Amino acid sequence: MRLSQKGWNNVLIFACLFMIILFNYTSNMFATNSEKMAVEPLVPNSKLVQAIDFSGIEIQRLGASWRVLSKIPTATISNPEEYVDTWVQQPLEQIESVPLVLDSAVSLPVVVWLAGNEEGLIFEFVIDHQEQSVYVQNKMTGNWYALKYSMLPQFIPRELLDA
Repeated sequence: MRLSQKGWNNVLIFACLFMIILFNYTSNMFATNSEKMAVEPLVPNSKLVQAIDFSGIEIQRLGASWRVLSKIPTATISNPEEYVDTWVQQPLEQIESVPLVLDSAVSLPVVVWLAGNEEGLIFEFVIDHQEQSVYVQNKMTGNWYALKYSMLPQFIPRELLDA
């Protein structure tokens, strides 16, 4: 049985359509197996940050500028607005489950006060200096985020990390 030129054209068209559908279906299968977790900043950038309390050092909005209140006498923070910008703009990758941390990990609570909210956003930084891993838990939602160890001083003043 021989096919005419129109017949072969139809065979090629249907073969191409089949391949397109096959590739589309398999890419959807692979994408659902490796679920992409949300990448978002800790504080929504639509909200105005009034203060960040690092449990010993507090950055407060004072009009258009910022002031630093510290219980640590050696703390010197020259650019507090950089910390606020990092909290609002730096996206973190959300992780699915509670991370496994060693006993050597230390916990550091941070409260972020937003304009118009009666309660602050409470975050717990779980820092393991030996493993050089940092995890952040949003206490309000229960979500966990992974943070690169090298980025930690951009979120928390170095004076608190060295203590």
